Amino acid sequence: METHIDIEDPKYARGAGRILRQHENFEAEANITSAVRDFLMLTGLARADEMVEENPPSDGSRRAVDLTALDTFIEVKRRIGTASGFEPNPEYVQQLDDYLSESERAGRGVRMGILTDGRRWLLRWPGAGEPRTVNPYAFTLESADRWLPLFEWLRDRALESREEAPVDRGIVEESFGPDSAHYNRDITRLRELYDRYADMETIRIKRRLWRDLLRAALGEIADTQQDADDLFIRHTYLTTVIGMVVQASFAVDIPRLAETDPEDLLKGRELQNATGLQGVVESDFFAWPSEVGGLPLLRAIARRVARFDWRNAPADIAPILYESVIPAEERRQLGEYYTPDWLARAMVEELVSDPLNQAHIGSGVRVGDVHRGGGEAGVRGGAGGRSALGGGVRQAARLRNRDRRSPGGRPPGARVLGTGGAVGDPGRGGYVHIGADIPGRRIAATLSDGGYVRGA
Repeated sequence: METHIDIEDPKYARGAGRILRQHENFEAEANITSAVRDFLMLTGLARADEMVEENPPSDGSRRAVDLTALDTFIEVKRRIGTASGFEPNPEYVQQLDDYLSESERAGRGVRMGILTDGRRWLLRWPGAGEPRTVNPYAFTLESADRWLPLFEWLRDRALESREEAPVDRGIVEESFGPDSAHYNRDITRLRELYDRYADMETIRIKRRLWRDLLRAALGEIADTQQDADDLFIRHTYLTTVIGMVVQASFAVDIPRLAETDPEDLLKGRELQNATGLQGVVESDFFAWPSEVGGLPLLRAIARRVARFDWRNAPADIAPILYESVIPAEERRQLGEYYTPDWLARAMVEELVSDPLNQAHIGSGVRVGDVHRGGGEAGVRGGAGGRSALGGGVRQAARLRNRDRRSPGGRPPGARVLGTGGAVGDPGRGGYVHIGADIPGRRIAATLSDGGYVRGA
């Protein structure tokens, strides 16, 4: 839920002021909880039916979380720490951490948690470690006039209450990059799963094959086994997020899949059945979380992905995600980079006279840019009442691929741009061959002339 916010309306400052008064007057925890609940409803961060007070973290538990809003636990204290500074009481932090762990063990999902006294707000997640009392992991409500930063912190850092939020580079880095609390939560959980199951045969094989491919293409890129494992974990996260983003950009119902078939978020069966696109999202080296109890984490990531409007996201969203997660120095070491759209477009216009039948256009040239150079490449909608992607306007199949050898074999990244609508069945299927793949994969696309486009 999210409502229109008129920042000039004084009611929001009054709502934040009520929270602060409860804190300053050393009111009972129930009164602070009530003020927080009212603020969440007032700002549209959560509806009444999306919040529960005194909610047990698991069935049969004798303990209860003061307030559960959406998927976030909010534990309220009169004072979370010292009166003079932001030094949370370790017992209170441990109490909230125990609630989060208990909820996860009970199969209720991977949640975020907030410890607050109304003035100071501390963000927690399973395995968060020592409290971090700086932004984005914490927030201090200094005065009622600071209600808007509190609203934005709750919306973007803790509650994930955005709906159809626009996407740009800053939003991606803020929500999915290393400075995000959610990123730290997800990487921590993946590392825990990996450490627990690293000796499992299927994971050992996938990790060894992945590292062998890296060595073959680039030589040794990790100084220690720990460095290699960290890279494997981060690419697991990256591939998972990009795969979900690709599916969301095709209007696949990510939240429904997260609840009914979360494993398919890594395999892309529904996307393939709906569009005919093969090899865009599929099980590979990084699908291992679904084999070792990682489905709750997949659901949590899917809920976050689903908050954004990926159908209208920048066309280069895959490289933005990649560059947000993998540091520049590491990208140089891996020999990975993306060709900017403007350069790909200029190359096509200057060098490719017959783009759809050109034998060697280079894997960095996007099919969408080829389309602008000549010939029409369309993705036709299917039968059964599902509308065609793109309607009656320009449609282009955009292929997102790293220009050189990629540590995952290939990133998911085919994208269809159009006016929107439900995904439909393809018409005639051509094949788009990606020359830089490891191993080579083929993505079935629907080209209007049935021709082939092949990367060099």
